[in-house]
Amino acid sequence: MEREQRLELLQQVLEYCTAKGGVFTIGERICINQERGRLMDDEREVEPYPYSKSLQAKIDFTIMKINQQNEH
Repeated sequence: MEREQRLELLQQVLEYCTAKGGVFTIGERICINQERGRLMDDEREVEPYPYSKSLQAKIDFTIMKINQQNEH
């Protein structure tokens, strides 16, 4: 996935969390924003962000929900 696509996806995840309320904890939102900051830094090479398995599962689940919502 390209940098711009990942940034957009993470933005959607955060917006979904805000709209639905309480999907992610404050600490989890901080982690997501840290990845966004990393992606915005053009000088760094993009590497997978080291999320915990549980947080990555929540992000993946939220992306799935967003995709389902966009299909309808």
